[in-house]
Amino acid sequence: MFLTGDRDATNVRRYSGRVTDPLTDEPSPVSTRRATRHQWGLRVLGVSLSALALAILISATALSATDLATGTLIADVAVLAAMATGVVVGFVYGAPRGILRFRSRDLLYGVVIGLALRLVQGLVAQAARGGAAAWPTATLDLQWVVFGALVPVVVSPLLEELFFRGVLLLSADTVFRRLTGSRVLAGIAATLVSSALFVLAHGLTSTLDVSAIVSLGAVALVTGTIVLGDRMTAARARRRSRHARRWAIYACWGVLAVAVAVGTWVGVRGALAAQHLLEAKSLASTVQSSISKDPAGARAALSQLEADASEARTLTSDPIWSAASHLPWIGPQLHAVSTLATALLATSTDVIEPLVSATDNLNLSLFTPKDGAIDLTPVAALAQPSAGAATAAAQASAEVNSLDRSALLPALRAPVTEASDLLSTVAEGTDALRRTTALLPAMLGADGPRNYLLMFQNPAELRTLGGIAGALALVHTDHGKITFTVEDIQKVLPNTGEPVTTLDAATLALFSEKPATYYQNVTSVPDFATAAQLLQDFWKRTQSTPIDGVISADPVALSYLLSATGPLSLRTGDTLSADNAVQLLLNEVYLRYGADTPAKANAQQNAFFAVAATAVFNALSSGKGDPAKLIDALGRAGSERRLLIASNHPTEQAVLDGTLLQGTLPEASVDQTPVAMYLMDTVGSKIDYYLKVGADVSWCGAPAVNTPGTASLNVTLTSTVPADGATALPWYITGGGAFGTAPGIVGVAVTVYLPSGMQLAQSASTSTGAPITVFSDRGRTVLRWNENLAPQGKSAVSIRLATDHASAPLSLTATEQEHHMTHKIKRALAITAMALMLAVGGAFVAQPAFAAGYSGTPSDPTPTPESFPAGTVILPAGTAPTLPGPGSSATFVLGGYSAYEVVTFTLTGEGITAGSLATIVKSVVGTASVTKKANSSGQIQLTVSIPVGASGFSLGGGNLPAVTGGGSSGTTTNPGSSLPRTGADSTMLLTLWVAGGALALAGASIVVGTAVRRQRATVAK
Repeated sequence: MFLTGDRDATNVRRYSGRVTDPLTDEPSPVSTRRATRHQWGLRVLGVSLSALALAILISATALSATDLATGTLIADVAVLAAMATGVVVGFVYGAPRGILRFRSRDLLYGVVIGLALRLVQGLVAQAARGGAAAWPTATLDLQWVVFGALVPVVVSPLLEELFFRGVLLLSADTVFRRLTGSRVLAGIAATLVSSALFVLAHGLTSTLDVSAIVSLGAVALVTGTIVLGDRMTAARARRRSRHARRWAIYACWGVLAVAVAVGTWVGVRGALAAQHLLEAKSLASTVQSSISKDPAGARAALSQLEADASEARTLTSDPIWSAASHLPWIGPQLHAVSTLATALLATSTDVIEPLVSATDNLNLSLFTPKDGAIDLTPVAALAQPSAGAATAAAQASAEVNSLDRSALLPALRAPVTEASDLLSTVAEGTDALRRTTALLPAMLGADGPRNYLLMFQNPAELRTLGGIAGALALVHTDHGKITFTVEDIQKVLPNTGEPVTTLDAATLALFSEKPATYYQNVTSVPDFATAAQLLQDFWKRTQSTPIDGVISADPVALSYLLSATGPLSLRTGDTLSADNAVQLLLNEVYLRYGADTPAKANAQQNAFFAVAATAVFNALSSGKGDPAKLIDALGRAGSERRLLIASNHPTEQAVLDGTLLQGTLPEASVDQTPVAMYLMDTVGSKIDYYLKVGADVSWCGAPAVNTPGTASLNVTLTSTVPADGATALPWYITGGGAFGTAPGIVGVAVTVYLPSGMQLAQSASTSTGAPITVFSDRGRTVLRWNENLAPQGKSAVSIRLATDHASAPLSLTATEQEHHMTHKIKRALAITAMALMLAVGGAFVAQPAFAAGYSGTPSDPTPTPESFPAGTVILPAGTAPTLPGPGSSATFVLGGYSAYEVVTFTLTGEGITAGSLATIVKSVVGTASVTKKANSSGQIQLTVSIPVGASGFSLGGGNLPAVTGGGSSGTTTNPGSSLPRTGADSTMLLTLWVAGGALALAGASIVVGTAVRRQRATVAK
């Protein structure tokens, strides 16, 4: 419905035999026999402005005297009451003719113009947001149903249009016409005034950003122009008016026809694309299951998979689909579907197909050594296709990762996330295959003989990279043939007490000269390339054989290889298997040979290690074992940093750079913010086999990207040494007190490398009260402390960290021990099977569901740690925490919740725009909210930071009791604040008071002026 007024300001109606003054609404002394009709003029305008001013002042008072929720509710009611008052006064006094007239074409106009305005709103929101407009969310409670759905959809459109585009607009237009004598100038002035008041009224009940102001302003200007335009043109000739209306109707029907056609086109093609994607999912499963058993069947299924993927891509890439993808709201959904279809096509044609073709005549058995040699031809044949596949997989993964998931509906967001994760894994696998095929031939002597030092680390005596350099072998390769010689490490790398090189100042500060003085300590540094160079420096001091690189492994990696070869019988009478390798090599050997003299114990242990290593090498070089399991074993060892490689050839080292095989400090990326924790033995024994480590790191709250944030690092060390271990265990395990530590004590130095830009937030100490020392190395802050654990002892350290540019999720890299953590297994060559494509295909078939339900709970609530440092006070249920004062922060643990319960807390107050709940996103209206997830014990850890100058603040949510008055108000107030609780900041309140006062003054002036004019007119009669 469109509001229209009189055709001209001089129109009259029957009223006591007199015409009315269009400025004052008062009867004019000029009489006529024809009826006159009222014009809304000064009186109606004055009453309307006064009512709106009163609503603004009431809203400001409510927001300053109550909490945000109550203040907003009062503001909603006040604005609705003001609009209703203006409308009622206007219609009671007498409305202009035709104001409620409804024409069938108005519905058509309304639909088309409404869609156009909604489109403009979305485009403005996208421009302001710098990305796709997010879908609205809301909490399905009574207040939202009334004021978020019923009022905006039913009540507000009627009241708003009657008030702003009826009473205010027409009365203002009447007054401005009288004052200016120009219809055009009067219309412009009236439209601007009513539009400004329209935007201001909406600002009372919600926070308006630039996009919201522009969108509301556009709605007000367009609808106001339509109303006054209809009023101005109503007096034109009927013939001319009909001609214009006819073309306007044709244009609107044309717009609707185009919209329906586009919607039908996109819907039908989307449904067809979904069918093809479902077929692709099924075919991916066929390819996965038959690629090794039925290659011909796998190729047939792959061909059909490519056809379905190609058809899905065609259906979602036409010009109409592409144009619709730029629309707000629906556009991101269409763009996501087409992007997924494109990624599936690229993965099937540019990744799977080349690799399957390259391996048609290959099988994993070709990679099995025969007569001690590996045929390098199959590996070389995979080099070119694997390079192309890696590039295509990386591009497909990047395209899916670039999708803005916040703009997607939940029904599509989940499969997009799954597809992104899986495509990232595909990209990692193909990249690993590319690196393998580029590196392996050269390392196996395809271009000439090579020599490598194979170092076995022993984590029973911890070092930063894993363990001490416990055993050494020389590996010689020549055109695929491999020979293996176990060296007596103490003879070829004698400790002379003199450093083999000069270390930099940072390394000396952290690790002293020991890494360059004793070969056992080369793995103390956190960079394998440095450790490898140090080992070669020791080798060069006594040996002349040139070295091409260094390879490192540990007994755990050896146990993985044994899972492929099966159990091996040793000359010692032992059986070495995947189940007992770690215990036998890291503990049993020292229990068996650790009581003798040092020289005899070392000789017996070295002999045992040489027998075990030779048995494993002979089994592998003879082709024993399952090739697929062998690939799995090597991939698992590499992903756990148990297999490390350094090459002296720059081109080959470049292939290793950026992989876990490089063994360097983890670097920050868009996917992770890494914290690296390393352990080093301080006892000089093999007692670290009995050390158990627990560590976790997490953000405190949910900081936005590139905003300040805090994190918590928790480290727990536990000794499992028997209570009588000091005497029951042999001296070789306990150290015998040789380095000043009593037998039975587990002594370790903990070193933590923080990511760039992260610092220690507050002073911290160990469980014994010893301070944590801060160093700097490689551009990072480094934390160091020592722990000495008695048998069955335990220590726990909690450290608060801070950064000014929080970004990706935190991750923790730690020194690997025999009781390793679970890691993702990555198979380089097994990527040809493409088992991952089954899940990827399934992720692509989700269609956009544009009627998803609302949810007021964030999808990723911040979890609470399962344990807290000793001395942490946990408040029982019903106990109110005391909030910190302005300029300070406090962390407390709240109990009494259900296990894993999700709770939202809100901090409200004057000046809270600079405060935070564990650095959550702040609101301009003086609130900050954070959603937390309880641990298994029903406990929630919450950090509250109050900005300097804040006052009247309160904490609500989570069924918190009130400090005063009892009851269930759900707020905890600061007893020291003198001002009442408030949901708005000073700037907002000041704006409301000034705007309300100005409108009140204007409205009162108009009402008084009208009364004076009426009085003068009466006297003149």
